Amino acid sequence: MTHKRNILFLPFLQIPSGHHQAADAIIDELSEKHPDIKCDKVDILSYSYGKVEAFVSLTYLKWIQTIPQFYNWIYQSSVYKKGDNRWEFRDWSNWRIN
Repeated sequence: MTHKRNILFLPFLQIPSGHHQAADAIIDELSEKHPDIKCDKVDILSYSYGKVEAFVSLTYLKWIQTIPQFYNWIYQSSVYKKGDNRWEFRDWSNWRIN
C-alpha cells in the first residue's frame, strides 16, 4: 500500500491574486505528474477568522487603489534588496520567528 502525501497551500485572502494563480499552477502540475499527492488550497485568513477576511480584503484593495506608490514601496522593500547597483530578490529562507 502506498502512502498518499498531502500538500496544503495557504494563500492569504480570497481575492484573485498571483498567489492563488501560482498555487493553482503548482497544484495542476503536481496533480498531473504525481497523482499520489493530494493538494488542497485554503485561504488561511478566511478559514481562521471568517468575516475578518472580507474586511481585510476590502481594506487592502482600497489601500492599493488609493496610494499605490506606498504599496509599491513596501512590496519592493520586502521582496527586493539593492546591491551593487542592481536589484535582486531578498532571501527570506533563513528567517525564523522565535
